[in-house]
Amino acid sequence: MLQQRDGKVIFGVNNGTGYDDSQEFSQMVSKRISALGLTAVRTGADKMKCEREGEPCDFSRRDLVIQEHLAQGLALHMVIAFRWELDAAGYDPVQWTKNYAWKCGQVARHWKDTVRYYIVDNEPDLDYGEGQRAKVEPATVVKMQKACYEAIKKVDRGILVESSPAQRPNTEYNRALLKAGIGKYADLIGTHMYGGQLREDAIATLRKWMAEFGVNKPVAISECGSDPNWFNPGGSDGEWKGRHGREARALWLRDMAAYARRQKLHNVLFFSMFSIHGDWEMDRDRAALAALKDIGHGRF
Repeated sequence: MLQQRDGKVIFGVNNGTGYDDSQEFSQMVSKRISALGLTAVRTGADKMKCEREGEPCDFSRRDLVIQEHLAQGLALHMVIAFRWELDAAGYDPVQWTKNYAWKCGQVARHWKDTVRYYIVDNEPDLDYGEGQRAKVEPATVVKMQKACYEAIKKVDRGILVESSPAQRPNTEYNRALLKAGIGKYADLIGTHMYGGQLREDAIATLRKWMAEFGVNKPVAISECGSDPNWFNPGGSDGEWKGRHGREARALWLRDMAAYARRQKLHNVLFFSMFSIHGDWEMDRDRAALAALKDIGHGRF
């Protein structure tokens, strides 16, 4: 079973460079994340072309982002999507899978010595709309997971591959993925986790399903957070230990970190340092930044 470094949870953050991949922004983001004591960032294998088998990739834009992260000592957790920036080949299962395997192999080969952790797609249970971005059947997700896992392992078996993360740990969709065999093609079982799911001890449910299907692997959370508006009267979570708004979110972040430690999670990446989604952005939230700094330096 894969272990955390020194048995500790790896804490990081989603970085926002998918929205702005300029060198100036990437440099600023990297410095601010590093200053918090966080050690990992989630980013995407975006804007590179290579959308079909045999097509070369243009790595120049992401190279710039990665170089800035590495300069600050940050580890990259990179998402390779199969629902966007990839030719679905009319949803022909054979060619769509080949296109994805090609892209995963090219990406892993190019960053073999710098990116050592990949995530397969993003919330396949979330319906982004019609066609390629619609909710994906678990069996299809497992086929894509297998294609990416095998392509990356051909490059270097030491590179880690996280399973495609659903929106929450305790969704039946995760049980369906495990039943369909996703655990065979992943080094870690991935999920997202938000807000009130912490009250539900949602990781316990996920681990119960993992045990049901004989999957004994670490659990990773590649998106984790809360919108402070959820912790207000009329919001989905109402309050957090009697607190509201940004004060509640800061307390939730610390509680989530403590939960991650108790549950011996492999890594947790908070959402989001920078974001186009309003109050999700934590860079301008002093309470959230103070919580992240405490987490980054082990004070929680």
